Formats: sequence, structure tokens, C-alpha cells
Amino acid sequence: MNEDKREIDIEAAKQALLSGQSLIEHLGLPAELPKVLYAVAQLHVSAARFSEAKRVCLELAALDPRMPDVWRLLGNCYARDGEFVEALEAWSHALHLKPDYALALEVTRTALALRDEVSAWVGFNALRNHATSPEQLNRCDEIKQSLLAFGGV
Repeated sequence: MNEDKREIDIEAAKQALLSGQSLIEHLGLPAELPKVLYAVAQLHVSAARFSEAKRVCLELAALDPRMPDVWRLLGNCYARDGEFVEALEAWSHALHLKPDYALALEVTRTALALRDEVSAWVGFNALRNHATSPEQLNRCDEIKQSLLAFGGV
């Protein structure tokens, strides 16, 4: 069997990542690899194998850290395993890459539960910026009151 053994120049890989290039691009790996790995992670989740799904998501995030869906799925896996600090970190990264109301709400709620005021305000600001319906705007007002009671503006 002919195995593809590639020597990886760590410094060149670091520079590729810092310049916005993924390791997939840098190493010349198949462009469809992220989709395949993401599908594998989703299969693990559907079978309630969250540790395996986390491993695949972490590998994929290392190859290309610019994929918000991977960070979101990783956060979901951490949460399912009761690792809420790690979930908050993964969800916050996803929120930074691709803000949306539902994820911002999850970040804000989790940060409040963990008593992480800074992350709660970051989540709230994204939540407020992406609220479109009257119900969402009302929810923002309720959460703001919780944040103000939590520690201030």
C-alpha cells in the first residue's frame, strides 16, 4: 500500500494560517475534505458519540479555523457532554465568524449560567444586532434586564 507521507513545515503552516489560508489549501488536500469530515462528525452526533464528534470537529477546525458550522457543532457536542465552558468558547468562536440570533441567544444564556459577564455582553450585542421580530426584540429586553442585574453595563 502506497501511503502519502508529507513532511509538514510547522513554521510555513503557521504563516499560512496567519495569512488567512487554511491548512487544507496550504497542504494541497482535497477541497471536499471539510465536507466529508463534517458529515462524519454529524454521523457521530446522530449516534450520540459526542467524544468522537468532538475529535473530528477539532481536527477539522485545526485544518480550517474559518468554518463557523464546525465551531457550532463542536459547541453542541461539548454541551451534550456537560462541558459548558468549552461549549461557550466554541459557540463564541462560531458567533464571531458568522453571527446569528439563535447562536447569540445560546452564547448569552450559557455565559449567564456560567457567570461570564464579558461573554454574556458579547452574546447580547450580537443578539440585539440580529433580532428582527417583535418577539426577538422583547427577548433582548428581558436578557438586558438580566445582564444589568448581573453586574452592570
